[in-house]
Amino acid sequence: MSQKNTVALQWSGRAHPNRSQRALYGGRQINFGNHISFSHHTTRRTWKPNVVTKHLWSDLLNRQVELRVTTFALRWIDQEGGLDNYLLNTSDKKLASLYGMKLKKQLQDIYLLKFGVPHRPDYRQVQYASIRKQYEAIGSKQRDEVRVGGGGGQLAVASQAKETPQSV
Repeated sequence: MSQKNTVALQWSGRAHPNRSQRALYGGRQINFGNHISFSHHTTRRTWKPNVVTKHLWSDLLNRQVELRVTTFALRWIDQEGGLDNYLLNTSDKKLASLYGMKLKKQLQDIYLLKFGVPHRPDYRQVQYASIRKQYEAIGSKQRDEVRVGGGGGQLAVASQAKETPQSV
């Protein structure tokens, strides 16, 4: 790979191909190694990322965005809850894409206009801190019966305190 076909990014120790700058590779890069035949003859080979073209919906942009994205990044997008969450919550170093950072900047600007506050990517730490406070507040009796509720960051009591039979 020649220097002409690569872009050296400031946040990364490794040069990335230009194609990855126009897509979301999720940090995946071209890997190199050896193909070893039955007779143990070795030849150099490459493993390229599995890149597909997808139309993904953006809630903040209110439109579909056509992207070249790796299947690895698609799993992360699904896990984060959509394209907007993936771009807003992923660091620039992990994005490693000029196009991804451009989309992220657009989403941050729209988020600021829509909600009046800048987006905070550390929402999980804030959410888990509030869950910890609620967990400590309920006391030691019910700790085994508590589970974290879905999505809202709320605690839910799995079973209420058992009623004792009234003596006659």
